[in-house]
Amino acid sequence: HFFTTSLGAADVYNIWSMTATNFGVNYVSDPEPSPAEPIFTNGVGTWSEPATVPLSSNYTVAVNGVNAPVIVCTDPNNTPGYEVDVAQFAVQGPWTVVITNSQLITNCTVHPLSRYITPLINGRTVTFTFPIPDNLYVEINRKTQPPLCLLAQPQMELPSGTNVLVISAGVNRGSIAPTSGQTVWFNPGAVLYGQITGSAVSNILVAGYGILLNMQAPGLYWL
Repeated sequence: HFFTTSLGAADVYNIWSMTATNFGVNYVSDPEPSPAEPIFTNGVGTWSEPATVPLSSNYTVAVNGVNAPVIVCTDPNNTPGYEVDVAQFAVQGPWTVVITNSQLITNCTVHPLSRYITPLINGRTVTFTFPIPDNLYVEINRKTQPPLCLLAQPQMELPSGTNVLVISAGVNRGSIAPTSGQTVWFNPGAVLYGQITGSAVSNILVAGYGILLNMQAPGLYWL
């Protein structure tokens, strides 16, 4: 499985504590035009995934009746069987999710177990409601299928000012090296295979609606 860690919606990071080496900017992207923020319907913010981001054949997800695209994230080193499916969206309050599986569902567990979520299983669908934004990890059919991450984020706005590095929607590869006081903003649909690195820098804000896949220590990180 992927090692999953939330970077937070609007947290400040001292990048120096992550690495003692400044890899510099090595940023190769396949960007596509995209808005900086989601479009909200029924209290749920979603966006269209770029054509360069593969969609899941295992699951479809609807949140408050609004379809949320499910993308496929694989190991950057192409390890066989190393996959997790991800549905990322924003919520303004309580949300009800309906997950439809490609196969009949016999069991389902929602993590963290400390959330005490008991999903309702009906044929090929799973349904549950949660009151606030959260990052949830759903295992269906006892790990015989890829896990599904539901990244329900709070509503955020693109920070004002000019000291903002925007990661475009689509697949991006390489290392990002922000300077002190800089904001790294992931547009909806942005996927970065790489790292955010720096040396002797501070007050770095990492925010937005994207996914970071670490290429040196395989892991899935979301904003």
